[in-house]
Amino acid sequence: MTTRLIFLLTSITALNFAAADDNSALQSLQNSWQKARENALKPIDQNYLAALRNLKGRLLKSRDLEGANAVESEIKRLQGKSAPAVSNLKAPTNDQELVDFIWGTRWKFDNNRIVTFRENGKISKSWGRKSPAWEVKGMKIYFEKKIIKLGDSLDKMIVVSGSELGKYGNLQK
Repeated sequence: MTTRLIFLLTSITALNFAAADDNSALQSLQNSWQKARENALKPIDQNYLAALRNLKGRLLKSRDLEGANAVESEIKRLQGKSAPAVSNLKAPTNDQELVDFIWGTRWKFDNNRIVTFRENGKISKSWGRKSPAWEVKGMKIYFEKKIIKLGDSLDKMIVVSGSELGKYGNLQK
């Protein structure tokens, strides 16, 4: 009887070790598969992330904040993070940042006139033939005897001197 009991206990212990070995082997196989899968997908994910960042930059440059927010959410999803709103863009803090912010943008003023700030330091306007120069000094935009200031929301410009004092322009998409 003692021999049978010892045999039974030995068999149960051996089965437990075999099951533990199988679980360990399974866990090792799963870990190896997961690591190989991550390594294989890493270049694809990196290319996708680079393309998303490029798209976000183009959308921000065209002032499409809604589209840029959607892309930022996808970037954060891919990185496993929550996405902050892109609409919280950093306001320009110096003249060069303001120039970078407004070049290429299009603004519709309350008199239905459209002004586009071109990179070459000229503006295109929806009236007249002239393409006057524009420049930034002291965080203010100067053109055609007007001084304009960018609003706090970054999507409005306000005329702060000249004959059109108080008129404002809205960023066009």
